[in-house]
Amino acid sequence: MRGEEPSVEEAVAVAMASLHNPEEEVAWDDVKDFKDAEAIVIKLTTKYCNEFAPTRHYVAIETRCAALDIRTDYGVVRTTGTIDRVRELPDLRRGVTDLKSGKQATEKNDDGTRRAAIGAHHLQVGIYTLMAEVALNEQLEAPAEIVGLSTTKEAPIAAADIPDVKTALLGKEGYVGMIEMAAKTLKDGLFRPNPGAFTCTKTWCAGYPRCPYHA
Repeated sequence: MRGEEPSVEEAVAVAMASLHNPEEEVAWDDVKDFKDAEAIVIKLTTKYCNEFAPTRHYVAIETRCAALDIRTDYGVVRTTGTIDRVRELPDLRRGVTDLKSGKQATEKNDDGTRRAAIGAHHLQVGIYTLMAEVALNEQLEAPAEIVGLSTTKEAPIAAADIPDVKTALLGKEGYVGMIEMAAKTLKDGLFRPNPGAFTCTKTWCAGYPRCPYHA
């Protein structure tokens, strides 16, 4: 951002420090898994710095946004957070870029090339886009972008554009936006069970033993 060439070695050192001193509790199956993770962190961070990052022009990185209040028929929904990145394209359009890591962060196209796995990330980058527009005081006209950093041994990195990330959230004629739906859910206090969630386990959910909705 300052126009200086970053040190890849320092980036790797920071990534390794996060691996060795995680902010959340991590349960490793064995020493081998940890050693494998170290190798992947080094390879993936180095590849991102040397091969991917130079292909992007970022105008904002880790930008903390002020709270954004969105008024709905069911009250005000307040969003807060940090925008991962805002990129600028050669035609000067700007859009949000969000980095996602994990074993399933990328997937293969029919021709064997890779793309980032989008999943439900379009809703997240949609919120980021709304907040970034307020923070930067401009409309972001470029597609949002997901960058997948796969934590497999091959450590592939791939991107995927999402052309429209705001309509699903804000709605349009004949369709209610998901922010409106969320506001109604919060007001009514009715939350759907989600057996597909990562936290739907004995480890993370205190109500798991008596819940009839999981398999």
